Amino acid sequence: MRDSEYLDRALLVVAFLLLMAWPVHSQTCHYGHDGAYLLPDPHCTPGQADSRLIADMSGKTHMVNGVEANICAKDFRTGPWRKVSESEKKKACEEYGITSGCPGPGYELDHLCSLEFGCSDSLLNLWPQPIKQARIKDHQVEDKLPKLVCKGKMTLKQAQDCMRGDWVTCAKRVQQLETK
Repeated sequence: MRDSEYLDRALLVVAFLLLMAWPVHSQTCHYGHDGAYLLPDPHCTPGQADSRLIADMSGKTHMVNGVEANICAKDFRTGPWRKVSESEKKKACEEYGITSGCPGPGYELDHLCSLEFGCSDSLLNLWPQPIKQARIKDHQVEDKLPKLVCKGKMTLKQAQDCMRGDWVTCAKRVQQLETK
């Protein structure tokens, strides 16, 4: 084999190895739509519940490892239940094809099913949502569902299932329940 043939083959092998090692992002999650609003991919973001969180309408304290687990208790806070790392947040954004600005000014890494009504802080419950839509979802649904649950107008599972489907449709259901 001549030196030039050897060099050509060596360069091909090096090029092949570099291509194999090159980080390639493949989007695995795809947004759905309800009118003008984005919806998460149900295969990537099914809205996982946290079985440790409960809804006891009496408001009684239910402690789990020293942390309030009753969403109807006056001192329930979501902070202790938040556990997702920055690298996991970045991964969730990348799975939806957003490689910059997420989380950031344009997107919020949002819980499909809120911790306020018993869902988990896991990748199975997080998705990058445009910040303006996240604020609408917060106001129309997430702020109201826990109150409906704790008033006995729906069960915790019904609230979680409502959000797991289509948050826009869930907002309409919440509005109907509030007027009853």
